[in-house]
Amino acid sequence: MLTKKIVLLAALLVPGAAFAASEQLTTGRRAELLEAFVRWLLLALVMVMAPHAERLPWWITLLVGVLIAWRVYITLRGLRLPRKWLLLLIAQPLAIAARRFALHRALGRATYAIAPAFLVSAIALAHHRFAAMDEAAFAREAFSLYLPLFIAALFATAWWLGMRYRREPGVHARFMACTGLLLIDPVLGRLMFHYLPALPTLWLYQLITFAATDLLIVALVASLPASAAGRPALTAYLIVVVASQALWFTFARSDAWIEFAAWFRGLPLT
Repeated sequence: MLTKKIVLLAALLVPGAAFAASEQLTTGRRAELLEAFVRWLLLALVMVMAPHAERLPWWITLLVGVLIAWRVYITLRGLRLPRKWLLLLIAQPLAIAARRFALHRALGRATYAIAPAFLVSAIALAHHRFAAMDEAAFAREAFSLYLPLFIAALFATAWWLGMRYRREPGVHARFMACTGLLLIDPVLGRLMFHYLPALPTLWLYQLITFAATDLLIVALVASLPASAAGRPALTAYLIVVVASQALWFTFARSDAWIEFAAWFRGLPLT
């Protein structure tokens, strides 16, 4: 029955309301279709989930409820679904919990294609954004190119180390978790900027998001037994993350970085 629940969780993450964003529909018609879609989605999900709720661990039922609420929120707000990498980070531990090890390994093999594609798309997106700027905008924003590039580098490192220690489940899981923790900065930073009272200076946003990321990685290191083969590697990764974050406040503002950003912007990538 756990397999059915995993299928349900996957279904929650599949885009189902693309029609709502169609430019060919009027605003009123989009709203009507969206409301009808949400009603039928909720009804279908409840009908599928209800027969299995009593036989499954409580935490799986709770997780399904949270994902249903999250899916409805995204649909009603017209937000974009997360990238496929985040969906993998959700699906893989669920496969382990369901003891579907073959499925977990299959998803892991898929990352050999998805992780490089995720990395390339992140770099290409950053290049496209800065290449489209005029000279005045680039002069103001060149330092901020550091964030997407250093996050891409840390993502690639965490994924490579995760695959390097794939036969050490505890170490492997922690490195794969690190690939997701790197998204705390852009996600939490935007939430704070748009929905909380403004902070005195912009660099405080990064200070808070970096600290949150670091504390969670520290928790991953601390929870790993001292005898674990990959503990030194995870500790070294934490040090690299903290050092990279420190460079955001120093090196990213330097002339050397601005020159690099100008060179990167001039590459014929996008």
